[in-house]
Amino acid sequence: MAVTVPDAMVARLRRLTAEPTATTYTDADLSECIERYPLADADGYAPDSDLWAGAWDINPAAADIWEEKAAALAAAFDFAADGGDYKRSQQVKALQELGASLRAKAGGGGVLTAQLVRDDVAQ
Repeated sequence: MAVTVPDAMVARLRRLTAEPTATTYTDADLSECIERYPLADADGYAPDSDLWAGAWDINPAAADIWEEKAAALAAAFDFAADGGDYKRSQQVKALQELGASLRAKAGGGGVLTAQLVRDDVAQ
């Protein structure tokens, strides 16, 4: 049986990306984005296991959306008119920073550990 992204996770991605309607991104689009980032499930089964119950990392999916939004605005330019100074590049920079922040949170929300083996001391 195929595991599908829960509707609640799609709704959460909508909130994380300020996309309350399906005008720009359909539920299928967001679900596909989430599916790019599978994690081991609560029982420790890897995504390639037949026993995998489904788990995904929503942070890099949200980062993808914000980076797409930044790319769409990349051609916007700063300008001055009628005594005003319009810095459109600030919007692109803010979206890129938000994407980077979400991507930094990726990885399942846990702490990665490694075993250190010293070869300079007797065991």
